[in-house]
Amino acid sequence: MSNHDLIQGVKDNFRQFTAGADDQYINVNELKEAAGQTPSNRTFSPEARHVAAELLNRPGLLRELDIGTNNQGGPGYEDKRFDMDNINFILDNGRVSA
Repeated sequence: MSNHDLIQGVKDNFRQFTAGADDQYINVNELKEAAGQTPSNRTFSPEARHVAAELLNRPGLLRELDIGTNNQGGPGYEDKRFDMDNINFILDNGRVSA
């Protein structure tokens, strides 16, 4: 799976990873839950589980997604979480290989 396809998979499964309907961020702990690395009472699709595990296995890509962009168009913060703006920034700006 290419980096681009992986980030698209994260985007497609965004709501499965977030902890609540109003949660606007995916954090590393939520990815670990989805990947089956930490206990969870939540249910994830096989695709979401695969995408989460694959992203956790690519720490450089996860870091790029984490930093992404801020609301002024500059680099964001490395805070172990990311939102849809970071996902779209990475996809739209060609920051990942196809």
